[in-house]
Amino acid sequence: KFIALCTFARGFLLTRKASTSRAHYAYTDDSGGDVLVSKVVVLVIDGARHAWVREDAGARALAFTRALGRSRRIDDDDGVGGTDDAKGCGKMFKFVADAPTTTQQRLKGILTGGLPTFIDVSASFGGAALDEDNVVAQLLARGKRLAFSGDDTWGELFDLNVTFAVDASPFESFDVKDTTTVDAGVRRRMRDMLRRPDDWDVLIGHMLGADHVGHTYGATTDEMEDKLRENDQDVRDIVETLRADARFAETLFFVFGDHGMTDHGDHGGGTADETESFLLVYHPWASKCTESGKMPDETMPQVDFAPTLASLVGVPIPYGNL
Repeated sequence: KFIALCTFARGFLLTRKASTSRAHYAYTDDSGGDVLVSKVVVLVIDGARHAWVREDAGARALAFTRALGRSRRIDDDDGVGGTDDAKGCGKMFKFVADAPTTTQQRLKGILTGGLPTFIDVSASFGGAALDEDNVVAQLLARGKRLAFSGDDTWGELFDLNVTFAVDASPFESFDVKDTTTVDAGVRRRMRDMLRRPDDWDVLIGHMLGADHVGHTYGATTDEMEDKLRENDQDVRDIVETLRADARFAETLFFVFGDHGMTDHGDHGGGTADETESFLLVYHPWASKCTESGKMPDETMPQVDFAPTLASLVGVPIPYGNL
């Protein structure tokens, strides 16, 4: 039995060595790489299932968010309309994580474009700083001004006051019965920062309410339906702000989950419910859209997020990206 256990541990509980090397561009001037967008807004809805943005989602759905991802301007009957129906285009992806589907490991994978291992999962409960090359470090190295609010897990990965010097507002994450405090804090801080777009280049908010509702009540409950309606309104509020201010004309808005959850609200493993989330990419001022209608969402591995964002904002792709 001991030999069998050791064999299992060596084959399944893999360890990995992280490289501290950094990717670099051979810049010829101060402009850096090609810049396609000047500002980025990121909203993480922790634990968001892909099922919540499918056409057959039913009552427990992010209906407005789903509609934004259909790559077209939608009239008021569809719940998206606005004062200027000529602008705003989006695309929805099935955003697929690799196990383990715990928050810290998913953040590492999303930001580095690499893969954590199962033995790293213990770090999700008091982990170490992110020393590997990552898209946040690359943004900071190119002089981008970053602001953050939400899940204090980010404080285990970065020195928040240095990395997010414009605004760093972490909120305690381990009280899973608290389904409102973190979301309310993120809502308040993002609303304030969106009024001051000249102060920042990248704005990140990480909401925890849906994840905590899942852990406390389950993913298929009335409580979850209420929370999704609330988060859908959060997305609507941000979109309306971005579309109303010309200073956001070159801004890209990302909404995604770091992982999914089972019907009981659990996550950590590798089932489809746990690994499949969604990624909405939305440009509030775009005018030429490709109709996607009710076609199935394209699949995007989470490891592709870091190189995609890096390419859009003109910084090097993280060194360890797969």
